[in-house]
Amino acid sequence: MAYPDPVSATIGGILLVILIVIGVWIVLKIFRHALKIVFGVIINSIVGVLAILGLNLFLNIGIPLKAYTLIPVALFGIPSVATLLILRLFGVAL
Repeated sequence: MAYPDPVSATIGGILLVILIVIGVWIVLKIFRHALKIVFGVIINSIVGVLAILGLNLFLNIGIPLKAYTLIPVALFGIPSVATLLILRLFGVAL
């Protein structure tokens, strides 16, 4: 039984690692803009929900955490929270 040449196996492994690194770099380069948008929406969602929770907890505003309030907050963040706050302060039932 013949054993493979250790030098050619090592070179093959190094080439495989280099190709994987280049492939990952190309994929990240292509999807970088999409990832920025996704992370922006996630950060907007978290900040908006925390703002509603803070308003309800500390100021007792009474904005409900329902789908019709959370969806705009998840999409638009703080401007949506401000709109809900203005509607609530003008007496619109949410």
